[in-house]
Formats: sequence, structure tokens, C-alpha cells
Amino acid sequence: RANPQSRTRGFDPTAAEMTLATVEWKAARVRLIGEPKRLIFWSALTAVVIVSIFIPNLLPWADEYPKSWVVPFRGWAGDSMNWMVKELDFGLFTFLEATRGFAWLLGWPFDFTNWLLWEGFEISKQKTLPGLPWFALVGCVTIMSYAIAGWRLALLSGGCFLYLVVFGHWNSAMMTVSSLLLAVPIGCVLGLLVGSVAYRYRYVEAAITPLLDFMQTVPVFAYLVPVIMLFSFGPVPALIVMVIYATPPMVRATILGFKLVSPEIVEFGRMTGCSPRQLTWKVMIPSARPTLMVGVNQVIMLSLNAVIIASVIGAGGLGFDVFMSLKRLQIGQGLEAGVAIVLLAIAMDRITRGFLTKPPPSHEVTKANFVRRHPYLVAAIALITGSLILANLVPTVSEFPKSW
Repeated sequence: RANPQSRTRGFDPTAAEMTLATVEWKAARVRLIGEPKRLIFWSALTAVVIVSIFIPNLLPWADEYPKSWVVPFRGWAGDSMNWMVKELDFGLFTFLEATRGFAWLLGWPFDFTNWLLWEGFEISKQKTLPGLPWFALVGCVTIMSYAIAGWRLALLSGGCFLYLVVFGHWNSAMMTVSSLLLAVPIGCVLGLLVGSVAYRYRYVEAAITPLLDFMQTVPVFAYLVPVIMLFSFGPVPALIVMVIYATPPMVRATILGFKLVSPEIVEFGRMTGCSPRQLTWKVMIPSARPTLMVGVNQVIMLSLNAVIIASVIGAGGLGFDVFMSLKRLQIGQGLEAGVAIVLLAIAMDRITRGFLTKPPPSHEVTKANFVRRHPYLVAAIALITGSLILANLVPTVSEFPKSW
């Protein structure tokens, strides 16, 4: 019998006992219901195993899939590609001419960066203006790193680029850097534009999400064959492969970054009278800067990841050095080129991380001149100008001495 004093205190032992009994009854009921389900599952699994052992003798087609049932997707894909390359005509030009023309246009900035960084500008058959000397580029990278995050980053990035000079991989590294100087901005701009559209229109995001999943799952080797057929063979088609492979993370980073922007910030931008373009470029992109810089970092890393694979279709540079070393079993040379790629990736990764952690610039009104407001930019311009003048007067300074 329950104690009346305990009831007055808000505790009823009888109700507690009834609740406990109900819980035990439900637990027993769950166990009774679960046992037959377990028995059915294991019985069905045993039956499937037994049938799979004896069925090949009864039904031969169950042991080996009939070739007539194979879906001829490879034939359909090959016929479609051949039709686009050989027969698709837009009237004024064919599809193949359009793709080759695009590759030709993309080749101009690529050739210019190569001329600037290491090949030099050929004025005539007798005279060639030298490119940017090695010490100028190493110095500019060091200055930029110091301006971003101080001496630690300056020493790290300067040392990584100095390795490329000391171990004789400067020309190959500059060809790889030329590819990155085009692939990374193109991938970032494409990713930012596509991500912005997907953020504004939900049906676009729903449509491109499976495509992004597919592009990030397919290995980079799968892009080589269609790119060769459409854009020919050489460093420019390899550049296109790098862009295709590295763009999806930037699209995802843009969508995520815009979604993480506080609604109050967006509403404040609208209250101040921002147009859609101003709201995107002056409010949302600065607010999403940390996430966007992660996307930029991923574009750089994936572009470097595709360097060796792209060398199969004529990318050149450090990837080609590694590829040829593997073919010739030159382990030492391949290891040097591989370490050069790693150090180049480390330097670029740390520089982008420095941009991410660097505080935004202040907009204080000052009477200081341009030199005092931008000392690092002035120092880099002076270094480049002086090195180019020196290289024209003494052409041998552009090349690192082989005896060193």
C-alpha cells in the first residue's frame, strides 16, 4: 500500500511500478518480434548461397553473362564523338574547327607566359630578348610572401623556388607555373560564376550537383581521350584537362560560402540600395572570402595533382620530367622532379593560406605617396625592371650557372 506522505510529496510508487512493467512488456514484445525477422534473414541468406553453388550447372547463362546482353555504350559514345568531330557543321565553321580555334586562342596567353618566365621574346632570328631571370622571380615570390604573412612564409616560399634553380628544374618548373597561371584563374572564375548562378537558382544547383559528383569521381585519365580528339595534342589540351579536373571544388565552395553568409548582412546590403551585381561583388563575395579561398586552394592543389597525368598528352614541365624518368627508370631524376612538384605545391598552398588569414586592408584616408602605401609592390616592380635591364646587358645572368 502506498504511503500517503509520499503521495503528498509528488511520488507515487504504484504508478512507478506500472510504468516499469509496461517498459518490460514492450521490450519483451520487441524481442519476440525481432527473433522471427532474424531467422528469416539468415534462412534466406543460406538459401541464396546454396542456390548460387548449384545453379551454374542448371542454368549456364547464370555463370557467365551473355555477350549479347552487354549494353554497347562504348560504341554509342565512339560513334557520337566521331560524328561531332567529322560531321557536325554549324554552317560558318565545323565543331572541330571551333574546338581547335579555342585551343589556338588559349595558346596565346600560354605562350606569352612561357616567353616571359623563361624562353624570352624572339625579335628576330639574330636577337632574342631574355625572359625574367631566375633571381627576379625568386625575389618577387619572397617579397610577396613577406607582404602576406611575414618572414616565415617568405623563407619557406623563397627556399622552395630556390630548390627549382639549384637542382636544375627551373625551365620545367616555369612551364608548369605557366600552366598554373592560366588554369587556376580560369578554374576559379568558372567556378565562381557557376556557383553564383547555382546559389541564385535552386533548380540549377539541383541540376549540377550530380554532374559535380560525377566530375569529382571520374579519374583524370578519363578526360584525356575526348580532349585529344577535340583539342589535339600538346600543352594547351593538357591545360584544358587541368581546368576540367580542378573546377568542381570551386563551384561547391562558392555555393557553400554564399549560403554561410548571414541573412542580416545580405539584408543590410539591400537596405543600402545595392544592385544585384553590387550585392554579389561588394557584399557576398567579401563575406564569403574564407570559404572561397579554400576553393581557390583546392583548385591549385588539384591542378598540380593533374600535372603528371596531363604530361601524357604533351603538358611538358615537371610532370613530363617525372613521366620520362619513370619510362627510362631514372629514379634519381624522377625523384628530384617529384620533390620539385611537392615543394611548388607547398609554396602555393602556404601563400593561399596566408591570403586566407591576412586581415582585410584598411581604407583610412592618408596623405602618404604611392611608394609608402605600396612598398612591396614598388620593390617587386623595381626588382623586375632592374633584372630585365641587367639580363639585356649581360644575358648570362638569366641562367643559373651549371657549375653551381
